[in-house]
Amino acid sequence: MILLYVLVSPWIFRLGGPWPTVLWLAVSVLAVFGAVAAVNRAHVREVAVDSRRLALLREESRVRQEAGLVALVALARKVQSSAHRIQEEATRMVQRHPADADVLETSMRVDHAAAQQARQAQTLAALCGEWPGQQWREPLPLTEVVRAAAGRITAYQRVEVTGDPSVTVAARVVEPLIHLVAELLANATQSSPPSTQVLATLRPVQRGAVLEIDDCGVGLEENRLAVLRRIASGEQPVGLFELGAIPQTGLPVVGAYVRRYGFRVDLTESVYGGLRAIVLVPAELTETPAPEPVLTPGAPALPQRRSRRGEAQAGPPPPKLPEQTPEQAGNWMSAFLDYPKPEE
Repeated sequence: MILLYVLVSPWIFRLGGPWPTVLWLAVSVLAVFGAVAAVNRAHVREVAVDSRRLALLREESRVRQEAGLVALVALARKVQSSAHRIQEEATRMVQRHPADADVLETSMRVDHAAAQQARQAQTLAALCGEWPGQQWREPLPLTEVVRAAAGRITAYQRVEVTGDPSVTVAARVVEPLIHLVAELLANATQSSPPSTQVLATLRPVQRGAVLEIDDCGVGLEENRLAVLRRIASGEQPVGLFELGAIPQTGLPVVGAYVRRYGFRVDLTESVYGGLRAIVLVPAELTETPAPEPVLTPGAPALPQRRSRRGEAQAGPPPPKLPEQTPEQAGNWMSAFLDYPKPEE
């Protein structure tokens, strides 16, 4: 524009009057607009470059995060497998020394500690979006699910289970439900005095079965309880990188299982002073066991089921046995540790 002004200005000045001033103003305005446009174009180019760099950084961060999650899941699986091997070794130790009371007590403690270790490893895998590393072949009664969950926490002796809804849980959700209940029981025992019991009540409902877990703690403020309710119900997902410096993984895992399998979980105030966790197992995830056949008079008797020793189990229950010897106690403990466990 300035070059154009220089070329035509002699001719304009020859005309005289206001034209030279008008021409100068026009050229100045055009020059300003041209400079602004050039600056804008340069800024747009810089923004485009920065956007591409930001996209590359985001992609690089995503790849690194995914690689970290994969490595974390692999490490969690190794820890989980190691814990299961420890449990197997504890069982073999009991079988080799069935009459040694010290070995029995130590094996129980080792087995219990390994179960807690496996639960923590499974927690990491679940928060990474992975499926449980264990599977059950057959459905399990809901009462046994709660007892198995209690066996995976530290203060298992404080858990009191009442009620028998006569409902079994489908095999595909047994392990997730055990883990979910274990996390709720762990929270209940940790937030209540050590001298109190944690009550786990089971009852059937029209839409499935309900488990209510009550603790005797001090409760929570309304705003804090509202946040935890959203997390436990699965409404507010919490990722692995959002746990904070002191990670609280219990309720985030519960919410992950709720979203994945269709359980329903809610937290409310308990009549005992603490909190009540309510777990609904939908009817589509439960099974009703078939009733045992009832023999009518004159009907042929069914074949008798035989025990492992080949003796028929029929007739009235046997009388109460005297106090067990150490060897008998060892046999009982071996049977306890041989209880069916999920497969990896």
